[in-house]
Amino acid sequence: MQLVKRPIRQVAYYTDDLVAAARRHSATFGSGPFFTGEAPCRGLYRGEPVEFTGRMCLGQWGEVMVEFIGDTGVPTVLNELPLEGRRERPHHVALIVDDLDAEIARLEAVGYPAAMIASINANPDFRYAFMDSVKELGYFIEVYPGMPSLLQTYEKVRQASIGWDGRDPLRELSR
Repeated sequence: MQLVKRPIRQVAYYTDDLVAAARRHSATFGSGPFFTGEAPCRGLYRGEPVEFTGRMCLGQWGEVMVEFIGDTGVPTVLNELPLEGRRERPHHVALIVDDLDAEIARLEAVGYPAAMIASINANPDFRYAFMDSVKELGYFIEVYPGMPSLLQTYEKVRQASIGWDGRDPLRELSR
């Protein structure tokens, strides 16, 4: 069997204040700039249909993207892990994979069941999954295929960080 390396492409934190979390992270670690956005989504959460709007703040932190996510207003994997008195808490790491269904099956076979499989309403072909590794790792594993729209977002965030001087730390993802 050939070993397939799956590097972490993103580290994500759940927070009750996306903007404050991004500003703190930028001031502490020099990450950024951060791009804020929302994405209406639908899928299955623990076997039940769900529709929600994912809120995010994306920035570059060295070689990896950092994401802050917030409450969706409805039960989803995105707000399943409580803050427990913290301002933010680790939520997931993300992997870009060649074959989403094969990776879901592989992770389920090693004991990480799919907690949520969803798609973005604006691009229903873009499916992603959150695998439940919380009991063992303390966070979820998000997997998604390297679709052009996703890779463009990663590149936009990375390019903005090159030579960034710390000014204008919060931007809209759409611009």
